[in-house]
Amino acid sequence: MILHSWQRCKDAVVSTELAQYYCIDQECLTTVLAKNRLLIEAATSTINNLLIYTQHANSHIILADKHGVVLYAAGRNLTPIGSVLTEEMLGTNGVGTCLVEQKPIYVMGPEHYLRQLHHSHCSAVPIFNARKELMGVMSLAVPRTSAHSHSLGMLEAAAATISKQLMLSELLQEQQTLMEVLNEGVLILDRHDRVYSINRYARNIFNVVSDVVGQPLAMVVAPDEALSTILASNKSCQDLEVRGQRRDSRWVTLTCSVTMTAEGHKIISVRDNCRTRAITRRAIGAKATYTFDNILGQSTAINKAIFQARQVSQSDATALIWGESGTGKELIAQSIHNASRRAKGPFIVVNCGAIPRDLIQSELFGYEAGAYTGALRGGAAGKFELADGGTIFLDEIGEMPLAAQVSLLRFLQEKEVVRVGGQNRQVVDVRVITATNKNLSLAVQQQQFRADLFYRINVLAINVPPLRERTGDIEHLANAFITHCANGLQQPAKALSHSALQRLTHYPWPGNVRELENVIERAINLSRSAVIEAEDIQLDPTFVASMPNDVAARAALQPAAQPSVFASAVGSYSDKVLLSDIAPYFPASGQLQASEYDTIIAALNATHGNLREAAKQLGISRSGLYNKVKRYQLAVETFRQ
Repeated sequence: MILHSWQRCKDAVVSTELAQYYCIDQECLTTVLAKNRLLIEAATSTINNLLIYTQHANSHIILADKHGVVLYAAGRNLTPIGSVLTEEMLGTNGVGTCLVEQKPIYVMGPEHYLRQLHHSHCSAVPIFNARKELMGVMSLAVPRTSAHSHSLGMLEAAAATISKQLMLSELLQEQQTLMEVLNEGVLILDRHDRVYSINRYARNIFNVVSDVVGQPLAMVVAPDEALSTILASNKSCQDLEVRGQRRDSRWVTLTCSVTMTAEGHKIISVRDNCRTRAITRRAIGAKATYTFDNILGQSTAINKAIFQARQVSQSDATALIWGESGTGKELIAQSIHNASRRAKGPFIVVNCGAIPRDLIQSELFGYEAGAYTGALRGGAAGKFELADGGTIFLDEIGEMPLAAQVSLLRFLQEKEVVRVGGQNRQVVDVRVITATNKNLSLAVQQQQFRADLFYRINVLAINVPPLRERTGDIEHLANAFITHCANGLQQPAKALSHSALQRLTHYPWPGNVRELENVIERAINLSRSAVIEAEDIQLDPTFVASMPNDVAARAALQPAAQPSVFASAVGSYSDKVLLSDIAPYFPASGQLQASEYDTIIAALNATHGNLREAAKQLGISRSGLYNKVKRYQLAVETFRQ
């Protein structure tokens, strides 16, 4: 190795004389020292201990990085920090030649390439990390008169110790880095419940701004009874929902797991329920996408509804949206949310009529672990918790069971949620918007809806007009649906013929805007030309039967902007819907039996709402009559009074 080194030095024309060491500048040295921090920390104590055994020999110990730059020195002050000890600079020497050979080496006095180094003997050994990568070199230089045959072996043992310490330091740093980037809080307590370690996520949750390592747990958070019991029992647990009071007196709700170690340490992992709810909201798409700009139409009726909704959006009071099915109640609700101060918060939709009656309370308010058979082990947050900071839209509120109505009323009064099977009350900031297509006033009279809840949700009321009250908007809506559907099918938009528009305009639209959209989509798929004709418009034959054959007769029979059946029956809060109240809104020629609708009304009136008897009178099956009653949106209960 010495011979090969001398040959390399001669080939590189290295001088045998040295005026002074070459040192890197201070800025570069700062960077090099920072980059090799772990190596320096791992080697310092070992080098200082080694010096104790060699200082009688007037020794000089050097730690250099893998580029030959001196990082640390102890003993005789011979080599400055930052000196470069490569073969290119100093010729054959302990550090430089060891870096090339990556093997332990012993250079005796005259074997040094420089004459100035002939007075000393030098031992040098490489230092590797756990991945067998060269990290640096440690060398021991002593005067020729103090040389010892065991110095190289002693140095190899010291280098092995440094390599192991370096491996442990790198492992600890990797673990600490992993701890810091976890999307979960980790708090480690020693056997005396003092803070042993805490990561970034946990510091954010508990608002820790100072070093709390070594401090009692109370310096971070005051646990509630549930967590205190677990910690005192020295037992592990998984996904326990707990609460804790931070030092700023704010309470936080957490999902917590505790793991005990063999040394008696407690590893507490915590997840902030607010973040968990945010992730859940993203997963279920809890976001309002529509605004008032998406509401199409210029009629007086729809403009009035929009004006009311804009006013409602400036308040946090509970709102109630009235309207028949298909009028766009959810569109109004989303627009209110997006125009309010809660626009950046979640928008949670709950269809009260689609949730089983025995599950609606747990769906709305959440449940604790073990609340009922089949409940998740850790419990679950309800829709009100998920809507914290935003808006919850309770559609079909009239279908909500009475038991759930009590819980909803309590929330509206207290703004607190108590999970099913739980005791803790949790304050949530939620704005409630409800919607219905029913006569809630009548439902109150029939004891199907709580009167106190009705008054609580009916603070701000918006009546969304049916499509038959805004016939002037039909052409605009139809063309918008044609464009949207054509874009979806990736084909040119079709035109609407005059006859087709007349057919659309003079139809009563029991399904409102939703029905119009479906009719347009069907027409686009059926039409074989660039123009949608009247025969492409397929409407409900039951309602078509009541339409006049010519436009002039229709115009005479249906004045513009008449109040709807819904407005008549719900807006006036009448005790009973009479034939005389609703007949003008469904024009018919001739006697009472001229239209199916009027015939059914007459039969229900005559039988006082008895469906079986009414079906016999009409000569149809009971199920057939039930389907027609449902199609016409008739409330049979109103005929039974």
